[in-house]
Amino acid sequence: MPDALGTYAVLLFIAVVKCTDIGAYFTGLAIGKTKLIPAISPGKTIEGTLGSFVAGFAAVFVLNEGLDLGLEIEHRVALGLILPPVIGAGDLAESALKRALGIKDSSGLVPGHGGIADRLDSLLFAAPAVYYYLLWGVS
Repeated sequence: MPDALGTYAVLLFIAVVKCTDIGAYFTGLAIGKTKLIPAISPGKTIEGTLGSFVAGFAAVFVLNEGLDLGLEIEHRVALGLILPPVIGAGDLAESALKRALGIKDSSGLVPGHGGIADRLDSLLFAAPAVYYYLLWGVS
């Protein structure tokens, strides 16, 4: 993997995950009305999900410039289209696991945020997606 890409890939995926989560939260808060999958995660809305996609897509482009990654436009578009759904899938998978186990929070380490697993769920899904895309798609 090119040096700059290898060095900044971790920053890229963490920042895109956070931007995607923030986009979902604020869009859902502002205009969210239609529940996405209430049986798994009653707070998530379709509007919030769409907001997360826009925020995640934009974050790839902004971070490419800010981190001086030099990703070609097709790679920025691909990552912008791949990451937000993968991030959302990680969040929903963790919510489904908590529902199946009958727990609200995965731990008490991060009070009010669903526990430590809620901070890591999207990262765990996004990391391999970024790694393999950069390995196979860019190098």
